[in-house]
Amino acid sequence: MGLNLSENIRKNRRESNLSQEAFAERLGVSFQTISKWERGECYPDIEMLPQIANFFGITIDALMGADQCQEKEYVNTLQEELRKCDLMRDEAELVRKAEEGLRKYPNNNLLMAWIVYGAQNINPQRSIELGEYLMANCRNPHILNWARAELCYAYYKAGRQTDGIEAARKLPAVSQTRQAVLSDLLTAKEQVTHILETDIAKVCYRFKTSILKLLDHYTPQEQVVLLKKSIALYDVVFECDDNVSALKAKADSCIRIAETFIRLGNKEEARVYIDKALSGAAIHDTIPYGTQCRSVLSGCEKYGYNVLQSGKLAHPYGKLKETIIASLKSKSIFDDIISDIET
Repeated sequence: MGLNLSENIRKNRRESNLSQEAFAERLGVSFQTISKWERGECYPDIEMLPQIANFFGITIDALMGADQCQEKEYVNTLQEELRKCDLMRDEAELVRKAEEGLRKYPNNNLLMAWIVYGAQNINPQRSIELGEYLMANCRNPHILNWARAELCYAYYKAGRQTDGIEAARKLPAVSQTRQAVLSDLLTAKEQVTHILETDIAKVCYRFKTSILKLLDHYTPQEQVVLLKKSIALYDVVFECDDNVSALKAKADSCIRIAETFIRLGNKEEARVYIDKALSGAAIHDTIPYGTQCRSVLSGCEKYGYNVLQSGKLAHPYGKLKETIIASLKSKSIFDDIISDIET
């Protein structure tokens, strides 16, 4: 019978501003009985469920938590769609889907956080509205921390740079984060899993995104050097070309290098890096779903830990090679050097 019955009885009683004794008196039971219900030590007789639900003005399904189970299942399914929109960089569709879900479940904090994240560029005021609501009302630490960080960007995108910077300065330092502290406290398999999934797996991505933020401060020649360092780091961490995320990231950097060489008037070198991007993309497209990455840092034989680098969302752009070619052909800067490329 459990579901979320115990939690819902306690939640509704408190929202009704009733003590356990007062609630027990209204139902004609002892306060010890109410206490046991709320601790999950026993449950009300089935004949009492309509009485309790009517008392709180809710349905029996809501009292039992069936509605919450349906909401959780719906949101879990929707999240897969939102992740795909994110990978496709389709902010408008991400926000549309999340808003649709929020209309169905208006109090779902996770969907609000997705909107805070997704609407920063297209509707920063909406991000701020929901972000500030979550700061005041959300009690889930994972959602709250995500929304708090994204709210900084929303302020900034809305032209409230001072508010964004002030909010960002209140975020914990790297050494105070869950990732850093747990990497010191966990042991054995838990430590291996945590470090590989939260630190090693993301080090290349963080380096690459940091480099992209710095590029405008460097000369084109220096930009090429920095982008090559990003590619080299992926090659060091993932020594085998069977990680789809690494292959895509390296292809992205190769295209940026090619574009820089074109601006420098060196079309021959630009073509070399376009060929490298397409070669990596072709490998990417041959990796089947569920492939286990062979990189040493993608597994730990002692604990049987392995990363499956290609799952249902591993190929968010369809065929990467085709996508890169279409992107190149859509940019006039590449017109002179891609006329002979075949899809």
